[in-house]
Amino acid sequence: MKAAQPATNGDRVGPVIEAARTGLRGAVAMLRDHPDEAAVIALPVLALALATARHHLNLAEQLAVAVVSVRCGELAGAQYRQWKAQPAIPAPRLRRIT
Repeated sequence: MKAAQPATNGDRVGPVIEAARTGLRGAVAMLRDHPDEAAVIALPVLALALATARHHLNLAEQLAVAVVSVRCGELAGAQYRQWKAQPAIPAPRLRRIT
């Protein structure tokens, strides 16, 4: 037996829209709860966007830059979380030289 066909285009895109809304809610919650991590993740994305803004890239190149910048942001966030979880090193003891 065949699966039921969607009646309208809205039925087709409904699950996609709902998944996007859920993802956006998660991103907003992450921004609210961890603004430092959000800044670390956004920095590589913004840097690559600014570096390629003057160039006239075709769609494939724009997509490649977007994928690379998002992946760099994810990796930067992972490294930052690792660094943040490490115990702090003691402050150096400064001595006055007379």
